[in-house]
Amino acid sequence: MATTKKKAPAKKAPAKKTTAKKTPAARKPPVAAAPKPKKKTAAAAIDIAEMFPHELLREESRWICLACILDVFTRHLGLTAAAAMKSIRAHKPGVDELTAHTPERPYFERPAADGACPHCHSPAKWHAKLRVFRVEGGKATDAAGYIRESILEPNAHLVAGPTYSSNGQSMMPTGFGQSLEPAKIDALVAYLMTLK
Repeated sequence: MATTKKKAPAKKAPAKKTTAKKTPAARKPPVAAAPKPKKKTAAAAIDIAEMFPHELLREESRWICLACILDVFTRHLGLTAAAAMKSIRAHKPGVDELTAHTPERPYFERPAADGACPHCHSPAKWHAKLRVFRVEGGKATDAAGYIRESILEPNAHLVAGPTYSSNGQSMMPTGFGQSLEPAKIDALVAYLMTLK
């Protein structure tokens, strides 16, 4: 007799989960990022030559050694290099530091003949040149003060040239301090500040 083999029932493949396909929401087109405004550097933000006549400006150069500063912060004060760099970046030198008759470490007047720092002998890549401007001739320290002082005391700021002064005296008449009220002088200064 012929025997027939029973076929084993076929294994069913696991049913595939059918999930409803989500239709993608309407995508917004990518928006171009607005260009970031460039940061103005301190040197670019101030053009002191436009604020005062060049005859009154005196420029001095000082150098600062960043290696000296880093050495003091890390070795002497025990700061980490990262904390020292953060402190260096945040430092804003004072007028006394920049105008001292004899600069002290980390400042110096000029690099040594070989370009090294006179204090720690670091190479020139660690040095930064600082330009220090002084306004001479009066008490004014800003443009508005210079204009006000020139109106009230015409001889305070003498500009060289035949149309400006003669024999050490300004050609501008004196006495505006007595003939003009303070409010009118303020208005005149404000107007003259708008002119370029």
